[in-house]
Amino acid sequence: PLADRLVAAALVVALAGVTVQSVAHLVNELLLDGRVTILDADAEGTLFAWAASVAIFAGGLVTFVHALILEGGARRRYGALAAVLVFLSLDEIIQVHERLGTAVGGDLLGLPAWADVRLWLVIYAPLLLVTLVLLLGAARQADEWPRRSIRGGVGLLVAAIAIEGSGLLTKWLEERGTDLPDVLRITVEEATELAGWVLIAGGLTAATVTALLRNSGDRPVFESGEEDSPREQIS
Repeated sequence: PLADRLVAAALVVALAGVTVQSVAHLVNELLLDGRVTILDADAEGTLFAWAASVAIFAGGLVTFVHALILEGGARRRYGALAAVLVFLSLDEIIQVHERLGTAVGGDLLGLPAWADVRLWLVIYAPLLLVTLVLLLGAARQADEWPRRSIRGGVGLLVAAIAIEGSGLLTKWLEERGTDLPDVLRITVEEATELAGWVLIAGGLTAATVTALLRNSGDRPVFESGEEDSPREQIS
């Protein structure tokens, strides 16, 4: 029951976060001409970038805790996943991938601005593949609802990467005066990415809590909602 509740809470948080982020971004772009940077879902140092970073870091933290109760190869796999997630949470804030794409694509290869930044998809491909394999491995070891949450989040992240790739077209259109397709692309991409990371963090948390309870032998009381009396505890 606790694992199911954690997954349900992650779903609620994901829906709420996506709604607030999408509405704020669309209002800023369509009504305020993009003047309010803090409402830009694609900008650095905003509430939305922080929210995604926190979700990724939370997944990394609980995965590290999970690794501590494992042995051998399983501990190494979970430890590697935790390290990757912590790095990606940092990357979400300081945008290493976009800076790297611009540096290589623009400065070295001379690609236009609408294309150079997306070179990060090629540069990061090995890391993204490793992350995918590790997440799916963690999902296979989880119970039903945590497994569904992790796999659902992974599916959303894969969709977000595909939408990011479509930016080659929408940015090309933006350069020629047609802004709306790119505004909508960014809205959908950032919403999909945020929801994906929240669901992954929720699934990993539920899986870790389940593993901890099984190893400790403790079981929280859900039926009565009250603690046992001292006499019942002794007996």
